[in-house]
Amino acid sequence: MDETSIKSFLIKDEEGISEYWRRNKSTVASKELARLLATLRKLTGYLGMNVGSIIWEGMKQPEETSAIILDPNLVRGKYPIPASKTDHVVGIAVREAYRRIEWGEKAEMLAWEKVGRINEAERYKFQMFLNQAERIYLDSLANRTVLGLYAEIARVQDFNRAKNNFLPPPSMEELLYYWWLICAERDSIRAHPDFLS
Repeated sequence: MDETSIKSFLIKDEEGISEYWRRNKSTVASKELARLLATLRKLTGYLGMNVGSIIWEGMKQPEETSAIILDPNLVRGKYPIPASKTDHVVGIAVREAYRRIEWGEKAEMLAWEKVGRINEAERYKFQMFLNQAERIYLDSLANRTVLGLYAEIARVQDFNRAKNNFLPPPSMEELLYYWWLICAERDSIRAHPDFLS
């Protein structure tokens, strides 16, 4: 390799955790999406055998019904994909991979058996509670490794997106999102800016 060849792309003002390790980048959209997908498959493969395949939405084949399907719109637009977007999609992939490994459906089924018959409004609220409890558990698992950093990025971005839709007075949904943010926090609760005011 000569001195003039490009070894890596540095995108100004787009720092992120994945900038440190992600070197196989391209300015061509199809190559970049394919390379990121291969990276996600390799990364989640370290979590366990039963993670399954990871595909972009729109690639789904009938035999891949259990695949983790990611939205490519999360990373489209700028190529090579900025590290901040890569970190977010890695966090989502990590959470979904842990969901496959942990088999949360069994716990949810047992919870519904314990609840018994409830009306539709209570059923909806209980389902929201179960969803957030699962997210807390999955993020807590991710926090045991360096992958928790990526899960945290995805969690904060998901929270900020949901926060834009919160209406006064505070709803149960808002309470559950704050619960998720507090319980799955890697560091002290005091470090989060929403709790400083």
